[in-house]
Amino acid sequence: MMLTIEVFKPKHCVLYHNAVEIQSWALNCLDAGCNYLLLDLQNVSFIDSSGLGILVSTFESVRRRGGILALSSLQGQVSMIIEVCELSDFFPTYANRPDFERAIAI
Repeated sequence: MMLTIEVFKPKHCVLYHNAVEIQSWALNCLDAGCNYLLLDLQNVSFIDSSGLGILVSTFESVRRRGGILALSSLQGQVSMIIEVCELSDFFPTYANRPDFERAIAI
C-alpha cells in the first residue's frame, strides 16, 4: 500500500503568522484525505513561544482527526527549544523524511 505524505518546509522562523499557515496547511491536508504530515524544519533557525503554541495545538488537532504530524530535520535553536520545553516526547521527531517513511510503513 502506498502511503501519501505531505511535507511543509517553513523557512527561517516559525512565528505566529506562519505557524497559522502551518496549521491551515495541516487541516487542509486532512480534509483532502492525507493523514501523514511532516513538518521539515531544516531551514528554520528560530521558533518563538506563539509559534510553538500553535504547533502544539495543530498537533493535537491532527491527532484527534486520526492523522500523524511529525517534525524532521531539527537544527540548533529549534532542537534546543523542543528539548527545553520538554516536547521531544510530545512531537514525533525524525532525522529526515526517509526515517519518517520507515516509521509509518505498514
